[in-house]
Amino acid sequence: MPDPRLRSASACPIPPVVADARLPGAPSPPSTSVRDPNVRTASTTPMPSSTTNTRRHLRGALHPEQQPSNPQAPTRRHPGAGSSTRPLAVDTASAAPSDAVTQPTPPTLPHPPAAASALQQLALQQREPREAAAAAAAPSSRPATVSTTRHARSSPAKGAAPSAKSHKNSIPERLREYRLLGSANTSAFDVAARGGLKDNRVFAILPEDHPTRFKPYWDVRDAANDALVDVGAVGRIATADPVKTGFALTLTRTSKIKEVLRHAEAIKIALGADEVALRKSSITMVISDVPVRVAGSSSPISDLDPFLADEIELALDAKLACPPRRMCKPEHLAARTTTGVWIAIDPDFPDAARPRRIRLMQHWCHMRPFIDRSFPTPCDNCWSFGHSGDACSHPPRCQQCTSGAHGSEDHTCDLCGGHGTSKCVPLCNSCTGPHLPGDSSCKANPTFDSSVNGYIVPIGRRLQQIKQAASKDRVEAVKRLQKSLLAPSR
Repeated sequence: MPDPRLRSASACPIPPVVADARLPGAPSPPSTSVRDPNVRTASTTPMPSSTTNTRRHLRGALHPEQQPSNPQAPTRRHPGAGSSTRPLAVDTASAAPSDAVTQPTPPTLPHPPAAASALQQLALQQREPREAAAAAAAPSSRPATVSTTRHARSSPAKGAAPSAKSHKNSIPERLREYRLLGSANTSAFDVAARGGLKDNRVFAILPEDHPTRFKPYWDVRDAANDALVDVGAVGRIATADPVKTGFALTLTRTSKIKEVLRHAEAIKIALGADEVALRKSSITMVISDVPVRVAGSSSPISDLDPFLADEIELALDAKLACPPRRMCKPEHLAARTTTGVWIAIDPDFPDAARPRRIRLMQHWCHMRPFIDRSFPTPCDNCWSFGHSGDACSHPPRCQQCTSGAHGSEDHTCDLCGGHGTSKCVPLCNSCTGPHLPGDSSCKANPTFDSSVNGYIVPIGRRLQQIKQAASKDRVEAVKRLQKSLLAPSR
């Protein structure tokens, strides 16, 4: 049966084909055993190459006679040829023989040139690594964009003023549930946002045996104000409080510290002080394992002995702001071999606090910063914090049960039945817990906060949580007391 794909001779006559000639548009003939210089006439589409390997691929594609051919390979169609591509019928009987020795050439179908197919394969090989690299870089590019965007949003514009909320963001939020000690309506958070409390006192440094130390505070205040009036100053001193170094002069509300310090020499002469200046925070440290006695001596060295201060100053190569103190009771000093010593280094010698070991009395001693865990004592009249008993305006209360009907000496309540405090559970005035006011275990005691630069006490929800937990503890303590009273005595 004839092949329907082949055209008939009457429909389209086929021109004769010679061995060494090719039809217009026909592909290159297959390679032969003998190289014919007239065969190398293949045309390719020029394509730029950037590497040596690419040129080698192109050079191999431009020599079709070097490409192996497989006559039995299946025929492939060009992608752009479509369904109209038909095989070319060649009349081998009418072809003239060639002078060169050649193998009979079978009919070939039109397919892409060898150079074009090589370039397509090379383009595919180059495209795959690029797509893989782009896919690998895609996940990492997103976080970089996000981080850059976040940085651009968080950083202010160049030349813009600093944000006013930057300082408040660094303040702990827990301070919103605390107030300043001594003020019923001053929030600790607001005080910290303003930079903390400022010490506006002026200190008059006096020797330990100076007669001014023994004068009443109003005489010291009047002497300082008279000196300010004589020099024509506007500032005035409101009160003078005795301190360890002399007197602390508190200014009136309308007085300026700079103006008073401008006339510090007049106050110094009027009071006979060594120095009149602002407060300088000393560097407090603790020296542990300080010997009580020197080798070869049996008498203990107390903190009142100037020998101890001289030894410490020589070891630190600095000046102490006040005499050192032994961290033990005087009556227990003779029975001990070493003690801890509290020292206050002058703020003009900050490098003296860096070493962690110093040599005192031919012994190595460790040194560490001092952490003050003390808190103010409650008023001995109403047992509240923030004022002293001399300045208290509240009615007296019982320390044991916080009742205003009787004093601490005449304590009686329904729980003890008049048997005294030994058979009664105390009631804290601050947290309603089973302890006396000012006990170290009380959670409502004032605490010192560095950002506020003062003592703070809990309020609001924080205080309610403390009271609820303390009330439960007191209920359990009352139950234990009642059980002990009902138990038969042996």
